[in-house]
Amino acid sequence: MLDPKLLRNNINDISDNLANKNYILDKKKFLSIDSNRKNIIVTTEDLKNKKNILSKEIGILKSKGKSADNQTKVVEKINQSLKEMQVSLFKA
Repeated sequence: MLDPKLLRNNINDISDNLANKNYILDKKKFLSIDSNRKNIIVTTEDLKNKKNILSKEIGILKSKGKSADNQTKVVEKINQSLKEMQVSLFKA
């Protein structure tokens, strides 16, 4: 199995070597899938960061005896988005 970073950085050389072994590498498709995967990872990390910030806010609000319903709803939406992103990443 090839390291994705190695493949990304040397795709033309690797494609030529694979062609010598009668295997055709669809470079555009690989680069598209890789780009999509990177975007999903970045989005997931952003959502996790927002979730952590909101979770801290919820803790502070609850410790002060205030309602954190709005933040809790947002965290639930983020959790759902994270699940969807995880499925997307698995498919990518």
